[in-house]
Amino acid sequence: MKINALVVDRHRIFAEGLASLMEAEADMTAAGIASTGRQALGLAAALAPDLIIMDPALPDLSGVDVTRLALRQDPDVRVLGLLRPSETALAEQMRAAGASACLSKGTAFPKLAQALRDLHAGRTRVLDDLLDGPGGTRTGGRRRRDRQDKGLSDREAEVLRLISEGRSNAETAKLLTLSPHTVVRHRQNIMTKLRLHSVAELTRYAIRQGLLALD
Repeated sequence: MKINALVVDRHRIFAEGLASLMEAEADMTAAGIASTGRQALGLAAALAPDLIIMDPALPDLSGVDVTRLALRQDPDVRVLGLLRPSETALAEQMRAAGASACLSKGTAFPKLAQALRDLHAGRTRVLDDLLDGPGGTRTGGRRRRDRQDKGLSDREAEVLRLISEGRSNAETAKLLTLSPHTVVRHRQNIMTKLRLHSVAELTRYAIRQGLLALD
């Protein structure tokens, strides 16, 4: 029987990329995708997932509150917080709200998939071994080597992360203090180097390699 998961993330394109990678696994499926807390609670009630992959910083309700309410709806559901390195305090709040574990958003997909299997099987002690806090600092050097092996500069990796989160060229330019034209050039270079042809493919690559948590 497949692991049935609900993916909740403020960035729809990231949630879709993660769901796509999960669907490619033989033993798991993404039952639904939500980008707000209210959507998450509605889908959790309708779909009764085994697991919820939870972004703690949603645009309406806090992921901490959603975790608490989801567990009140279904005490058997297990919640995995997926956080950025800057969200250390939120990791503690997620655990206090009932989340079984928290991992870095920069966790490479093979390790994330195994974490989901461990969590579904009730092996939360194994998950604790993966945590250096939500930053996952044990993997930081490997992420840098991975992108260097592909010829990506640090700036290109930053652009890739923001694109994969669904940021527009204008938003990316503002966040990185670049011109929109420079962002477009970086984006074209990234696609050429990685031999990818769409934002969806870039997002799946970034999740698979664990390149999304650079801050």
